[in-house]
Amino acid sequence: MTAGALGAQRPAAQQPALAPISQHIRAGAPVRTIGLEEDPGPLSFGLVRDVAYDGSGNIYVLDEMAQSIRSFSPTGAFLSAVGRSGRGPGDIADPTAISHDGRERLYLADQVNGISVYSTKGGTLTYLTRIQTLERPVSVCAIGDQIVVQAWHNDRILHVLSATGTVVRSFGGSFGRDTSAFMRQFVSEAGSVLSCDPERQEIYVAHIRQNDVRKYHLSGRSLWVSALPEYLGPKIYPRRAWCGHDVWTFQDDGYGPRHAGGARGARAGSCTHHDQDDDGHCDDGW
Repeated sequence: MTAGALGAQRPAAQQPALAPISQHIRAGAPVRTIGLEEDPGPLSFGLVRDVAYDGSGNIYVLDEMAQSIRSFSPTGAFLSAVGRSGRGPGDIADPTAISHDGRERLYLADQVNGISVYSTKGGTLTYLTRIQTLERPVSVCAIGDQIVVQAWHNDRILHVLSATGTVVRSFGGSFGRDTSAFMRQFVSEAGSVLSCDPERQEIYVAHIRQNDVRKYHLSGRSLWVSALPEYLGPKIYPRRAWCGHDVWTFQDDGYGPRHAGGARGARAGSCTHHDQDDDGHCDDGW
């Protein structure tokens, strides 16, 4: 990365430094493909939610539809599989992310079952235990023996847990800009991603519908916030709603639906989660 600034910088006491991101990693041709439509058994995937690697190059695939995690060798050979739908030990219900600590532990974030921990010795998955300290975890990663969990708890999004599940510290504000506590929680839980750098004890967190990336130290200290200049987020799907006598179009930009145009563009106000009548008031209509 090269030096430079992205936008005006506030005093350090109010906001962490803005870090420059002027170079981007662009995807090239795949070096290995695992699974094709005609592949049977463990090489057939339903909905791949996340992928992780260990220090030996083994590959771990979280299949949300199959409610399973599968492991493959660096050459793509199938090694093992764990998981079934349910809420018992080792079961998977609403998986969101997996992460490997680079040693012999794989962590699964499940918004129903909490954090599940697996041994990956020799690339073989074995269920070990479950940590249910925090409700609805979105993502997880590990730095040494400490587990970093992204979940909405006490108005914070990042939580450092001990190996036994005790919360050591919490930090990081919501990605939502709404004053409503419900909306701050909703936005923070919908589409966030987390990554850890164990060597530097640093944490990266971002939201798929925003172009900001945040960096924290394991101690909770905010290091910087940076923008991805060319990132536009996922495809925005417009939806249409009847407001008064007009059909208006809305777009979800990550902060909830916003007015994007309609038959009477000069009309005051906009409908968010309510219908708007001819007087500009919002009525519960949909």
